[in-house]
Order: sequence, then C-alpha cells, then structure tokens
Amino acid sequence: MITVSQIRDRLIDFVAAKDQEGALASFEEWIAKYSWDMHLDSSVQAQKFVGEIQLYLAEMDAEDRDYDWLLGKFRSALSAFPTENSEGQVTVSTASSTRLTTQEWAFSFVGKQRAVACV
Repeated sequence: MITVSQIRDRLIDFVAAKDQEGALASFEEWIAKYSWDMHLDSSVQAQKFVGEIQLYLAEMDAEDRDYDWLLGKFRSALSAFPTENSEGQVTVSTASSTRLTTQEWAFSFVGKQRAVACV
C-alpha cells in the first residue's frame, strides 16, 4: 500500500535535493516499486497522484523536458493533492450552509408497515 502522504514526502525530498539527477533516479525507482499493484490496496487519491507523477515523468522523457519543467509540475502536483488521514481518507475542510434534514416515509414490506428515515 502507498499513501498520498508517502508520495508527498518522497516528492518533497526530490524537489529539495541538490543532486537532481541522482534524486530523480532514486524517486523513479521508489515510485515504480511501491506503486506496483497499488490498485489493490491504495486509495483512489493515491492512485491519481501516482498517475499524474508518472505522466510527468513520461512527458519529460518523451518530449525532452528539463528538470525545471519537471520541478514545476511536481510542485503543482503537491498543491493539488492534500494529505490523507491514517485511514487513507483525504482530509478536506470546507464551509457550507447546507443543512440535512430527515423525513419519515411510510412503506410496507410484504404487508407490514414500517417507518424509515431517509436523508
């Protein structure tokens, strides 16, 4: 399993590294190893994050981009993917004025009447 937090930590290490070439090789090796079969046990957010990173790495190779371009893309990716809590769920804070209310609806199951709360 790989989490958004783990990916962020490794990506930050790469972005902050003095030896960009060595750090990139290490980062690529790490992400290839830990993202293998991640669809089996990692969050959807982590899968999307890795997909975006792999896209940038492929673009860099295919289109002969430089490290500055890659660093810019990785910085954007870091701001686009928030950290996860310990259960692997993404933490997002928002303010809303929406209120949820419940209403009871009566319906019958095989001749029996029950009240069920629906949201």
